[in-house]
Amino acid sequence: GGLLPRLGGWGAFIWAAAPAVVLYSVHNWDFLATACVVGAVWAWARGRPGTAAMLLGLGAATKIYPGFLALPLLLERLALRDVRGAVRVAAGTGGVWAAINVPVLLANPEGWWATYAYQAGRAADLTTNSIWYWGFPDLGGDQVNRWSAALIAASWALAVLVGWATARRTGRYPWLQVGAALLASFLLFNKGYSPQYVLWLLPFFV
Repeated sequence: GGLLPRLGGWGAFIWAAAPAVVLYSVHNWDFLATACVVGAVWAWARGRPGTAAMLLGLGAATKIYPGFLALPLLLERLALRDVRGAVRVAAGTGGVWAAINVPVLLANPEGWWATYAYQAGRAADLTTNSIWYWGFPDLGGDQVNRWSAALIAASWALAVLVGWATARRTGRYPWLQVGAALLASFLLFNKGYSPQYVLWLLPFFV
């Protein structure tokens, strides 16, 4: 929260006044991942993309979504012809994520995989509260998994390509805007929705 005023000025009140912060800030502790994303943007704004990447890797170890932003950040470095910076982004994000996850994976592979297995086998029912339950209740779990993955992949490809076209026109890759588009499409087409996801989106409005 302290970094948001430095990035968005008075816009930080969008975060401070949001009821979701009171209701869901410690719901599954999603604010830890959100803090990593805000810290990553702050580091990037000060010319430290490597530090930004490491914070995204740290955030991805708590919740998957900060890792989404690593792709547009890498492309932003490539658009600037900063190959070494792109390597630092990939190594920073992947290295921090692996440093936290690999020991757990080696110690307890079944426990490490349990969350992913649960989400893959989860039915699109009332507990998921997603567009799949409300709009397509007759689809089976495997069908929802396939359609969800396909739509997320297609929307991500479109966002990345639009970002690259923008970079060719302006000389700058809009990594933060593309990252927001990746996140929004994931939340839209994902099989499940949780109320604390609002915390993922709020900083982008700031």
